[in-house]
Amino acid sequence: MKRQFQSSFRDMMPAGTLSVTPLPSTEDLTSMLAVLAAGLETLEFADEQEAIKLRRKMRMALLNSARLVSKLSVPAANSPLQELVDVPELIKHLMDQIQSGIPVEVEFEKILETGLWPVRVAPASFASALSALLENAFLAAGGNGGKVSLRLRNRPAIDALPERIEIEVADNGPGLRRDTIALAFEPFYSNWGADHRLGLGLTHAQRFAQKSGGSISLVPRSPRGVRAVLWLPRAYEHSASRSSQSADVILLR
Repeated sequence: MKRQFQSSFRDMMPAGTLSVTPLPSTEDLTSMLAVLAAGLETLEFADEQEAIKLRRKMRMALLNSARLVSKLSVPAANSPLQELVDVPELIKHLMDQIQSGIPVEVEFEKILETGLWPVRVAPASFASALSALLENAFLAAGGNGGKVSLRLRNRPAIDALPERIEIEVADNGPGLRRDTIALAFEPFYSNWGADHRLGLGLTHAQRFAQKSGGSISLVPRSPRGVRAVLWLPRAYEHSASRSSQSADVILLR
């Protein structure tokens, strides 16, 4: 566990492939404080050279926390509250932002069913959760022959599940063992080791799904790869808020 925290802390502020303008939430600040706490714990076991690096990272984390606090003090009208979202518009805006970060060697396919239902969510959190799923897929499928697909469709009510939209992000990477799937949603868990991400993207995506009345799951593909399936309940109002067209992405890696 100490080793995992240490790796996560070292990766606190990497240059991301899908970096875009951040719009923080209280969860972002909580995550940053958790990283600081992990750094303090790791500092007790670090040698002198590692301690110097950790202290530098902690200073950066404090500065970043201060930046988050200042951005959180914006008026309530600009806060990421739940609202009616036109999903195709949000997807279009998100893809415009991350297009330059899609690896050229990865084949990317996007399939949006016509007539997608609106959902009631926090637009920025929705964009961030989807961005985390896509980035994980691009990392997994990296290299020649890599394939990633994004599919959105309406799903009818069945058993205890309501009418909903289903968002599926699939890749043909090495996949996950079934016994590690639950761990993938744990804070600071990363399948990519010390040179990649902090390990908060899937944690954020799961919290977003739960707070929005939906769910998320990871399903191994055959013969290889992973399907991340996020569903959100249909919203029944007839018009979607325009603000969904300008949702910015919060990347929690």
